Amino acid sequence: MGLTQHDVSDAPLASCLDGRWENGMESGSIKWFSPIKGYGFITKDDGTDVFVHSTGLALTQDRHLFPGDTVEFEQVDGDRGPKALSVKKTASAEADIAQ
Repeated sequence: MGLTQHDVSDAPLASCLDGRWENGMESGSIKWFSPIKGYGFITKDDGTDVFVHSTGLALTQDRHLFPGDTVEFEQVDGDRGPKALSVKKTASAEADIAQ
């Protein structure tokens, strides 16, 4: 049985339902992103991929996104399919970086 509008409106603001945040943002993880090329892809929580261009990153977001980083974003219909805007990193992937 699905949730009703009443159930969702009573949920905490940070709750996530089926990959979409209550504030209308989608969630997923970076599949790959090239700061040199200026684009990459996000894999949504439902397994589908969304194109992300560097111009779609939130203004406060640095240009360093790594595979596995979790993000939230707004999905829009781009010229060639789904496109991510207002991309914000919510957690960094565990990276083994030699020091």
